Amino acid sequence: MSTKTRRGRIGRIFWLLAAVAMIVAVMPLAGAAADGMTTVDLIVDGGTDSTTWVDIGEVQVSNDAENLYVKYVVDTEWWCLTSTAVDIDDGDGFATTKKGAPKIGKFESKAEHDCVTEYEHTIPLAGMAGDIQIAAHADTLLVGGLEGVEMALPDQVQMKVRYPYGGAPSYFETTVVGDPLSGIYEGWCIDTHHTIGNGTWYTANVSSSYGAGSPANMDQVNWIVNQGYVGTVSPGGYGMYTYGDVQRAIWTLVDPNSTSGLGSWSQLRVDEILAAAALGGPGYEPGCGDVVAVILNPVNAVQVTIAQTTFIELGVPCDDREETAWGGVWTGEEGFPGFFGDKFVEGSTWAGYFTYTIMPPMG
Repeated sequence: MSTKTRRGRIGRIFWLLAAVAMIVAVMPLAGAAADGMTTVDLIVDGGTDSTTWVDIGEVQVSNDAENLYVKYVVDTEWWCLTSTAVDIDDGDGFATTKKGAPKIGKFESKAEHDCVTEYEHTIPLAGMAGDIQIAAHADTLLVGGLEGVEMALPDQVQMKVRYPYGGAPSYFETTVVGDPLSGIYEGWCIDTHHTIGNGTWYTANVSSSYGAGSPANMDQVNWIVNQGYVGTVSPGGYGMYTYGDVQRAIWTLVDPNSTSGLGSWSQLRVDEILAAAALGGPGYEPGCGDVVAVILNPVNAVQVTIAQTTFIELGVPCDDREETAWGGVWTGEEGFPGFFGDKFVEGSTWAGYFTYTIMPPMG
Protein backbone atom coordinates (compact mmCIF):
# COMPACT_ATOMS: atom_id res chain seq x y z
CA MET A 1 0.00 0.00 0.00
CA SER A 2 1.16 3.52 -0.66
CA THR A 3 0.04 7.00 0.25
CA LYS A 4 1.00 10.46 -0.82
CA THR A 5 -0.07 13.14 1.62
CA ARG A 6 -1.06 16.66 0.69
CA ARG A 7 1.45 19.43 0.85
CA GLY A 8 0.67 21.47 4.01
CA ARG A 9 -2.18 23.37 5.55
CA ILE A 10 -2.31 27.11 5.07
CA GLY A 11 -3.98 28.90 2.20
CA ARG A 12 -7.34 28.07 0.60
CA ILE A 13 -9.16 28.25 -2.63
CA PHE A 14 -12.86 27.46 -2.64
CA TRP A 15 -15.65 26.93 -4.90
CA LEU A 16 -19.25 25.99 -4.17
CA LEU A 17 -21.11 23.61 -6.45
CA ALA A 18 -24.79 22.91 -6.03
CA ALA A 19 -25.85 19.58 -4.59
CA VAL A 20 -27.73 17.43 -7.08
CA ALA A 21 -30.12 14.53 -6.93
CA MET A 22 -28.22 11.29 -7.49
CA ILE A 23 -29.05 7.88 -8.90
CA VAL A 24 -27.55 4.40 -8.69
CA ALA A 25 -25.82 3.60 -11.96
CA VAL A 26 -23.56 1.13 -13.79
CA MET A 27 -20.37 2.11 -15.59
CA PRO A 28 -19.50 0.64 -18.98
CA LEU A 29 -16.67 -1.76 -19.65
CA ALA A 30 -13.18 -0.47 -18.81
CA GLY A 31 -10.32 -0.59 -21.27
CA ALA A 32 -6.97 -2.28 -20.68
CA ALA A 33 -3.70 -0.52 -21.39
CA ALA A 34 -0.93 -2.16 -23.37
CA ASP A 35 0.90 -3.13 -20.16
CA GLY A 36 -2.13 -5.00 -18.84
CA MET A 37 -3.21 -2.29 -16.41
CA THR A 38 -6.80 -1.13 -16.66
CA THR A 39 -7.60 2.48 -15.82
CA VAL A 40 -10.98 4.12 -15.35
CA ASP A 41 -12.03 7.62 -14.33
CA LEU A 42 -12.58 8.58 -10.71
CA ILE A 43 -15.76 10.62 -10.94
CA VAL A 44 -17.11 12.98 -8.28
CA ASP A 45 -20.63 14.43 -8.07
CA GLY A 46 -22.16 11.84 -10.37
CA GLY A 47 -25.73 10.98 -11.19
CA THR A 48 -27.84 11.60 -14.23
CA ASP A 49 -26.60 15.15 -14.83
CA SER A 50 -23.12 14.76 -16.32
CA THR A 51 -22.60 18.53 -16.37
CA THR A 52 -21.92 18.35 -12.63
CA TRP A 53 -19.40 15.53 -12.83
CA VAL A 54 -15.78 16.18 -11.91
CA ASP A 55 -13.11 13.75 -13.09
CA ILE A 56 -10.55 14.06 -10.28
CA GLY A 57 -8.22 11.21 -11.24
CA GLU A 58 -8.34 7.52 -11.99
CA VAL A 59 -8.55 4.03 -10.58
CA GLN A 60 -5.76 1.74 -11.81
CA VAL A 61 -6.30 -2.02 -11.69
CA SER A 62 -3.70 -4.73 -12.25
CA ASN A 63 -2.87 -8.19 -10.95
CA ASP A 64 -0.05 -10.67 -10.53
CA ALA A 65 -0.27 -14.37 -9.82
CA GLU A 66 -1.44 -13.83 -6.24
CA ASN A 67 -3.14 -10.46 -5.83
CA LEU A 68 -5.41 -7.92 -7.42
CA TYR A 69 -4.25 -4.30 -7.04
CA VAL A 70 -6.76 -1.43 -7.09
CA LYS A 71 -4.98 1.91 -6.89
CA TYR A 72 -6.68 5.29 -6.53
CA VAL A 73 -4.79 8.27 -7.97
CA VAL A 74 -6.11 11.81 -7.50
CA ASP A 75 -4.45 14.24 -9.91
CA THR A 76 -6.79 17.23 -9.70
CA GLU A 77 -5.72 20.19 -7.57
CA TRP A 78 -7.36 20.54 -4.14
CA TRP A 79 -9.05 17.11 -4.15
CA CYS A 80 -7.99 14.25 -1.87
CA LEU A 81 -9.22 10.91 -0.52
CA THR A 82 -10.65 10.48 2.97
CA SER A 83 -11.77 6.86 2.56
CA THR A 84 -11.75 4.15 -0.11
CA ALA A 85 -13.60 0.85 -0.41
CA VAL A 86 -13.43 -1.88 -3.05
CA ASP A 87 -15.82 -4.75 -3.66
CA ILE A 88 -15.47 -7.59 -6.18
CA ASP A 89 -18.19 -9.51 -7.99
CA ASP A 90 -16.63 -12.68 -9.40
CA GLY A 91 -19.96 -14.44 -9.65
CA ASP A 92 -21.45 -14.07 -6.17
CA GLY A 93 -22.62 -10.46 -6.49
CA PHE A 94 -21.71 -7.23 -4.73
CA ALA A 95 -22.50 -6.33 -1.13
CA THR A 96 -25.84 -4.53 -1.48
CA THR A 97 -28.93 -3.67 0.50
CA LYS A 98 -32.17 -5.52 -0.12
CA LYS A 99 -33.15 -2.73 -2.51
CA GLY A 100 -29.98 -3.15 -4.54
CA ALA A 101 -27.95 -0.18 -3.35
CA PRO A 102 -24.25 -0.69 -2.57
CA LYS A 103 -23.50 -1.49 1.08
CA ILE A 104 -20.11 0.20 1.49
CA GLY A 105 -19.57 -1.08 5.02
CA LYS A 106 -19.61 -4.64 3.73
CA PHE A 107 -17.19 -4.08 0.86
CA GLU A 108 -14.26 -6.49 0.71
CA SER A 109 -11.44 -3.99 1.27
CA LYS A 110 -11.81 -0.66 3.10
CA ALA A 111 -9.47 2.06 4.40
CA GLU A 112 -9.68 5.48 6.05
CA HIS A 113 -7.29 8.25 4.97
CA ASP A 114 -6.06 11.63 6.16
CA CYS A 115 -6.55 13.46 2.87
CA VAL A 116 -4.15 11.50 0.64
CA THR A 117 -3.88 11.62 -3.14
CA GLU A 118 -2.88 7.98 -3.70
CA TYR A 119 -3.87 4.69 -2.12
CA GLU A 120 -3.63 1.07 -3.26
CA HIS A 121 -5.78 -1.84 -2.09
CA THR A 122 -4.27 -5.33 -2.32
CA ILE A 123 -6.86 -8.10 -2.61
CA PRO A 124 -5.97 -11.83 -2.84
CA LEU A 125 -7.09 -13.35 -6.12
CA ALA A 126 -8.30 -16.47 -4.32
CA GLY A 127 -9.21 -18.34 -7.48
CA MET A 128 -10.62 -15.36 -9.38
CA ALA A 129 -10.23 -15.68 -13.15
CA GLY A 130 -11.64 -14.20 -16.33
CA ASP A 131 -13.92 -11.17 -16.17
CA ILE A 132 -14.80 -9.74 -12.80
CA GLN A 133 -16.78 -6.65 -11.79
CA ILE A 134 -15.14 -4.06 -9.54
CA ALA A 135 -16.94 -1.44 -7.47
CA ALA A 136 -14.41 1.23 -6.43
CA HIS A 137 -15.89 3.75 -4.01
CA ALA A 138 -14.23 6.79 -2.41
CA ASP A 139 -15.13 9.58 -0.05
CA THR A 140 -13.32 12.68 -1.28
CA LEU A 141 -12.65 16.18 -0.05
CA LEU A 142 -12.25 19.38 -2.01
CA VAL A 143 -9.99 21.36 0.29
CA GLY A 144 -11.00 24.99 0.51
CA GLY A 145 -10.09 28.01 2.58
CA LEU A 146 -6.54 28.66 3.68
CA GLU A 147 -5.63 24.99 3.36
CA GLY A 148 -6.64 24.98 -0.28
CA VAL A 149 -4.41 27.90 -1.13
CA GLU A 150 -1.36 26.22 0.34
CA MET A 151 -2.11 23.02 -1.55
CA ALA A 152 -2.21 25.05 -4.76
CA LEU A 153 0.92 27.13 -4.24
CA PRO A 154 3.95 26.11 -6.29
CA ASP A 155 7.36 26.17 -4.64
CA GLN A 156 8.72 28.76 -7.06
CA VAL A 157 7.54 31.06 -9.85
CA GLN A 158 9.02 33.63 -12.19
CA MET A 159 7.98 37.16 -11.28
CA LYS A 160 8.59 40.81 -12.06
CA VAL A 161 7.20 44.07 -10.76
CA ARG A 162 6.38 47.36 -12.46
CA TYR A 163 6.38 50.65 -10.57
CA PRO A 164 5.03 53.17 -10.35
CA TYR A 165 1.91 51.19 -11.21
CA GLY A 166 -0.15 53.04 -13.84
CA GLY A 167 -3.53 53.97 -12.36
CA ALA A 168 -2.06 53.33 -8.91
CA PRO A 169 -4.39 50.64 -7.48
CA SER A 170 -1.38 49.28 -5.58
CA TYR A 171 2.32 49.85 -5.01
CA PHE A 172 3.38 47.28 -7.60
CA GLU A 173 1.92 45.67 -10.66
CA THR A 174 3.17 42.11 -10.18
CA THR A 175 3.41 39.66 -13.08
CA VAL A 176 3.73 35.99 -12.18
CA VAL A 177 4.50 33.04 -14.45
CA GLY A 178 3.99 29.62 -12.88
CA ASP A 179 0.73 27.70 -12.63
CA PRO A 180 -1.63 28.07 -10.95
CA LEU A 181 -0.51 31.62 -10.09
CA SER A 182 0.20 32.83 -13.62
CA GLY A 183 -1.31 36.27 -14.03
CA ILE A 184 -1.03 39.96 -13.22
CA TYR A 185 -1.80 41.04 -9.67
CA GLU A 186 -1.92 44.08 -7.44
CA GLY A 187 1.22 43.90 -5.33
CA TRP A 188 2.68 45.48 -2.23
CA CYS A 189 6.09 45.64 -0.60
CA ILE A 190 6.79 44.08 2.80
CA ASP A 191 10.58 44.52 2.79
CA THR A 192 12.28 47.92 2.79
CA HIS A 193 15.79 46.56 3.41
CA HIS A 194 16.42 45.46 -0.18
CA THR A 195 15.77 46.81 -3.64
CA ILE A 196 14.07 45.20 -6.60
CA GLY A 197 14.62 45.96 -10.28
CA ASN A 198 11.78 47.53 -12.23
CA GLY A 199 10.67 45.09 -14.94
CA THR A 200 13.38 42.56 -14.03
CA TRP A 201 12.45 38.87 -13.99
CA TYR A 202 13.26 36.95 -10.81
CA THR A 203 12.86 33.41 -9.61
CA ALA A 204 10.86 33.69 -6.41
CA ASN A 205 10.06 31.30 -3.58
CA VAL A 206 6.34 31.18 -2.85
CA SER A 207 4.63 30.94 0.53
CA SER A 208 1.38 31.85 2.22
CA SER A 209 1.24 34.96 4.34
CA TYR A 210 -0.23 32.75 7.07
CA GLY A 211 2.69 30.32 7.05
CA ALA A 212 5.47 29.82 9.55
CA GLY A 213 8.16 32.46 9.15
CA SER A 214 5.85 35.12 7.70
CA PRO A 215 6.27 38.69 9.00
CA ALA A 216 4.29 39.77 12.02
CA ASN A 217 0.81 41.26 11.68
CA MET A 218 0.02 39.61 8.35
CA ASP A 219 -3.53 39.02 9.60
CA GLN A 220 -3.97 42.80 9.74
CA VAL A 221 -2.27 43.23 6.38
CA ASN A 222 -4.65 40.72 4.83
CA TRP A 223 -7.54 42.59 6.41
CA ILE A 224 -6.33 45.89 4.92
CA VAL A 225 -5.99 44.61 1.35
CA ASN A 226 -9.51 43.20 1.54
CA GLN A 227 -11.07 46.59 2.40
CA GLY A 228 -10.58 48.21 -1.02
CA TYR A 229 -9.30 51.47 0.42
CA VAL A 230 -7.68 52.90 -2.71
CA GLY A 231 -9.97 55.43 -4.39
CA THR A 232 -12.47 55.66 -1.51
CA VAL A 233 -13.04 58.71 0.69
CA SER A 234 -11.64 59.00 4.21
CA PRO A 235 -14.49 59.01 6.75
CA GLY A 236 -12.54 61.59 8.76
CA GLY A 237 -12.66 64.07 5.89
CA TYR A 238 -8.97 63.76 4.98
CA GLY A 239 -9.47 63.22 1.26
CA MET A 240 -9.30 60.10 -0.88
CA TYR A 241 -7.22 57.06 0.06
CA THR A 242 -4.25 56.38 -2.21
CA TYR A 243 -2.05 53.36 -2.79
CA GLY A 244 0.60 55.29 -0.84
CA ASP A 245 -1.64 55.36 2.23
CA VAL A 246 -2.18 51.60 2.04
CA GLN A 247 1.51 50.85 1.44
CA ARG A 248 2.61 53.07 4.32
CA ALA A 249 0.10 51.34 6.61
CA ILE A 250 1.48 47.94 5.55
CA TRP A 251 5.04 49.05 6.19
CA THR A 252 4.06 50.39 9.60
CA LEU A 253 2.75 46.95 10.52
CA VAL A 254 5.57 44.80 9.11
CA ASP A 255 8.65 46.91 8.31
CA PRO A 256 8.27 50.56 9.38
CA ASN A 257 11.37 52.09 7.82
CA SER A 258 10.46 53.78 4.55
CA THR A 259 8.33 56.29 2.69
CA SER A 260 9.96 55.51 -0.67
CA GLY A 261 7.79 55.63 -3.77
CA LEU A 262 4.54 56.36 -1.96
CA GLY A 263 3.50 59.26 -4.16
CA SER A 264 0.60 61.14 -2.63
CA TRP A 265 -0.11 59.97 0.91
CA SER A 266 -1.26 61.34 4.26
CA GLN A 267 -0.29 60.24 7.73
CA LEU A 268 -3.82 61.11 8.86
CA ARG A 269 -5.29 58.64 6.35
CA VAL A 270 -2.64 56.05 7.26
CA ASP A 271 -3.59 56.41 10.93
CA GLU A 272 -7.24 55.80 10.02
CA ILE A 273 -6.33 52.59 8.21
CA LEU A 274 -4.16 51.39 11.09
CA ALA A 275 -6.84 52.16 13.67
CA ALA A 276 -9.42 50.19 11.67
CA ALA A 277 -6.99 47.31 11.14
CA ALA A 278 -6.26 47.16 14.87
CA LEU A 279 -9.97 46.55 15.46
CA GLY A 280 -10.86 44.27 12.55
CA GLY A 281 -7.54 42.69 11.67
CA PRO A 282 -6.27 40.60 14.61
CA GLY A 283 -6.98 36.95 13.86
CA TYR A 284 -8.48 37.82 10.47
CA GLU A 285 -8.62 35.09 7.81
CA PRO A 286 -9.88 35.70 4.27
CA GLY A 287 -13.25 34.14 3.50
CA CYS A 288 -15.45 33.58 0.48
CA GLY A 289 -14.69 36.06 -2.29
CA ASP A 290 -11.79 37.64 -0.41
CA VAL A 291 -8.15 37.81 -1.43
CA VAL A 292 -5.20 36.32 0.42
CA ALA A 293 -1.66 37.63 0.43
CA VAL A 294 0.86 35.28 -1.20
CA ILE A 295 4.49 36.06 -0.44
CA LEU A 296 6.95 36.10 -3.33
CA ASN A 297 10.55 36.15 -2.16
CA PRO A 298 12.98 36.63 -5.08
CA VAL A 299 16.19 34.62 -4.92
CA ASN A 300 19.48 35.36 -6.66
CA ALA A 301 22.60 33.40 -5.79
CA VAL A 302 24.87 36.06 -7.34
CA GLN A 303 23.29 39.29 -6.19
CA VAL A 304 21.36 38.35 -3.10
CA THR A 305 20.81 42.01 -2.23
CA ILE A 306 18.57 42.38 -5.28
CA ALA A 307 15.69 40.61 -3.60
CA GLN A 308 12.63 42.31 -2.23
CA THR A 309 9.88 40.25 -0.68
CA THR A 310 6.50 41.16 -2.09
CA PHE A 311 3.10 39.59 -1.91
CA ILE A 312 0.32 39.37 -4.42
CA GLU A 313 -3.41 39.23 -4.04
CA LEU A 314 -4.90 35.87 -4.96
CA GLY A 315 -8.65 35.30 -5.09
CA VAL A 316 -9.90 32.83 -2.49
CA PRO A 317 -12.99 30.67 -3.05
CA CYS A 318 -15.28 29.51 -0.29
CA ASP A 319 -15.25 26.25 1.65
CA ASP A 320 -14.39 22.59 2.00
CA ARG A 321 -16.68 20.24 0.12
CA GLU A 322 -17.19 16.52 0.68
CA GLU A 323 -18.24 14.30 -2.22
CA THR A 324 -18.71 10.64 -3.05
CA ALA A 325 -16.69 9.27 -5.97
CA TRP A 326 -16.84 6.04 -7.97
CA GLY A 327 -14.45 4.52 -10.46
CA GLY A 328 -15.82 3.94 -13.94
CA VAL A 329 -15.67 4.90 -17.60
CA TRP A 330 -16.88 8.40 -18.30
CA THR A 331 -18.56 8.36 -21.72
CA GLY A 332 -19.15 12.11 -21.67
CA GLU A 333 -22.86 11.51 -22.11
CA GLU A 334 -25.55 12.46 -19.62
CA GLY A 335 -26.40 9.60 -17.30
CA PHE A 336 -25.19 6.01 -17.26
CA PRO A 337 -26.47 3.02 -19.24
CA GLY A 338 -27.74 0.99 -16.27
CA PHE A 339 -27.99 0.62 -12.53
CA PHE A 340 -25.93 -0.82 -9.68
CA GLY A 341 -27.67 -4.14 -9.05
CA ASP A 342 -30.98 -4.81 -10.70
CA LYS A 343 -33.12 -2.21 -8.97
CA PHE A 344 -33.34 1.56 -9.19
CA VAL A 345 -33.48 3.08 -5.71
CA GLU A 346 -35.09 6.51 -5.70
CA GLY A 347 -33.11 8.99 -3.60
CA SER A 348 -30.20 6.66 -2.94
CA THR A 349 -26.57 7.57 -3.53
CA TRP A 350 -25.34 7.05 -7.05
CA ALA A 351 -22.84 4.30 -7.68
CA GLY A 352 -20.99 2.46 -10.44
CA TYR A 353 -18.86 -0.54 -11.28
CA PHE A 354 -16.70 -1.66 -14.18
CA THR A 355 -15.33 -4.84 -15.70
CA TYR A 356 -11.76 -6.05 -15.31
CA THR A 357 -10.21 -9.10 -16.96
CA ILE A 358 -7.78 -11.02 -14.76
CA MET A 359 -4.46 -11.22 -16.58
CA PRO A 360 -2.79 -14.68 -16.67
CA PRO A 361 0.61 -14.99 -14.95
CA MET A 362 3.60 -14.11 -17.14
CA GLY A 363 5.97 -16.89 -18.18
